[in-house]
Amino acid sequence: GGAQQIFPRHSRQHTMPAFGGTRAPEINKSLRAIAETFLKNLQRLQSVDYDLLDVRAARWPDDFSAFKNQMRDLEVMYMNVVSGAFDGVGTVQSAVEVLDSFYLLSYRDRIKAFVEKKSEHLYNLFNAEVGNIQREFGHFKKSPLLPIVQGHPNYAGMALAVKGFMLRIQKQMEELNQLCYLKSSREQESARD
Repeated sequence: GGAQQIFPRHSRQHTMPAFGGTRAPEINKSLRAIAETFLKNLQRLQSVDYDLLDVRAARWPDDFSAFKNQMRDLEVMYMNVVSGAFDGVGTVQSAVEVLDSFYLLSYRDRIKAFVEKKSEHLYNLFNAEVGNIQREFGHFKKSPLLPIVQGHPNYAGMALAVKGFMLRIQKQMEELNQLCYLKSSREQESARD
């Protein structure tokens, strides 16, 4: 049921997304360790030495409560992996890839909400990049001595530079638009403005 959906990696219907970057081995190792711990806890619950249907089996509530507590611990570990994956992200494209990968693995409401909350980081990266482009453009307007301008008429060179700035923003906005499943947020609205 619900507990098994924490780790769809072990289901035949789901495949583990490919994580990229320098943190990929660490992320994959952590996810495998969490999945293995989950399976051990599940097996421990399945292999109790009493009849689960026996109403006189007084140990069932304790065993099941221990299992639920272990699942909460695994959720916290999983969320720590998500947070750690975002620590090394510095571009909109890589943030989109990380968010998308973890969103695909998020079936439990608490984990899904946590991953969706990480979209704030993504939109903040985008807004920072737009701010960088605005500063570059302002500097370029004051002293257009970039190599792209050399060899071109004044206004043509300026138009090429502006087109380059626009393409940078457009490419990143296309990346953000792939995340159509995210709920609207203040950061998202700010990025779209």
